Amino acid sequence: MTEKENLRTGLSTGSCATAASVAALWVLLGNDKPAQVSFELPRDGFRQMPVTQVQAGRDYAVASVVKDGGDDPDATNGCTIQAMVRFNNTHQDIRFFGGEGVGLVTLPGLGLEVGEPAINPVPRQMMRRNLRKYYQGGLDVTISVPGGEKIARRTFNAKVGVMGGISILGTTGIVHPFSHEAYVDAMEREMQVALAMGVGRIVLNSGKRSEVAIHEHYPQLPPQSFIHYGNFIGDALRTAQRLGVGRVTLGVMIGKAVKLASGFDNTHSHQVTMDRDFVTEMARQAGCSQPALGIIQEINMARQLITDLPCADYALLKPIIIDKCLQTCKRIYTGELEFILLDSLL
Repeated sequence: MTEKENLRTGLSTGSCATAASVAALWVLLGNDKPAQVSFELPRDGFRQMPVTQVQAGRDYAVASVVKDGGDDPDATNGCTIQAMVRFNNTHQDIRFFGGEGVGLVTLPGLGLEVGEPAINPVPRQMMRRNLRKYYQGGLDVTISVPGGEKIARRTFNAKVGVMGGISILGTTGIVHPFSHEAYVDAMEREMQVALAMGVGRIVLNSGKRSEVAIHEHYPQLPPQSFIHYGNFIGDALRTAQRLGVGRVTLGVMIGKAVKLASGFDNTHSHQVTMDRDFVTEMARQAGCSQPALGIIQEINMARQLITDLPCADYALLKPIIIDKCLQTCKRIYTGELEFILLDSLL
């Protein structure tokens, strides 16, 4: 069993909102305050969650839970999520409102109307399904996250137009630590917002340093155009292909570029390391000098191609690295693709 497999899973903000809303409705219907509640996840059975606080009024009830995200280092781990539930006179509708710490949607592309609270579609469906087990009439559900506005400053919410608080998220209800799926979902969400804004070019880059460098090429583009792929270059391009993005600029630093050139679109060091023999063969094809081939066989990090090779040899090698990277990428993405090798970022 790997170290990652030993990590503890947790519950999403959507699951927490569901648990809190079920507890609040239970009390609103005249039942005793529960110590914990059971609720159904979208596709993974049932979960139980402790209820930390319940308050009942004449026509409302409020329940709180504390998010346990497991071993995932998410900014919302340990926050309190509250649900206030009231009856409404619509007879059958369940309406959702955002209280303190839940952001408002200010940009299109998230699957919610601009001006709506950032309670995503799957958490809304999860709450509806669980609340309907106890009550068939109209309900108003207000979700709050005390301190959520401060928490949101440590997220990418502002970039996708969620302002004033966090989002209530979760497609499965379960948080998997350091989840590949969650990272790809976040990239897709950012691309959807950019496309809905009418952005004509998506700029993919590994992180903040590369974003700053590429921004010099496209100073006119809004922040939503720039999306971080981390190590998941292939997933970013597959997402762009699936969403119909017409133009992509891909910025890659030299360490990831030599891995991408060799055909690996996930450049994480756990997945692939630099293949010196492959790089040597590229250099041979490029016509690099014999001393340069020997240097490549001795290096430990790809950045040494820039620092240790004679400038003339690196100038010969660079175009073939770019060409092979493009070959890998074009097997995934068929739109207009610009590749920028960020070899000045050491």
